[in-house]
Amino acid sequence: MATAWKKVRVTATGVVPGVGRGNTYGGIVTQAVGTTTTVTVYDAATAVAASLITPVTATATTNIAGAFVPAIGSSVSALTAVPPISDGIELDVGLYITVGGTGSPAFWVLYK
Repeated sequence: MATAWKKVRVTATGVVPGVGRGNTYGGIVTQAVGTTTTVTVYDAATAVAASLITPVTATATTNIAGAFVPAIGSSVSALTAVPPISDGIELDVGLYITVGGTGSPAFWVLYK
């Protein structure tokens, strides 16, 4: 039986609370986005290029709520068109997210 994904809401740049070493990162579901909203994801405590998981180009200008950015790969799709989520990426350090663009973005980070 598969383990259900948990979620945590993120609205700003920083360490994602409660997601650390040994957790599995499954991707991001956009809840609210502004113009040219971007998200960059790292397996680190800060924005360290060597620990990059999802590049900024993966979510650049995804100006729709309900988009999905998988942990693996850089495709962005409407949530309704997403196949089952991959197994994700096991974290060595933790999850640090950099949020860019305008507006008041909010995301659900999926993890287990």
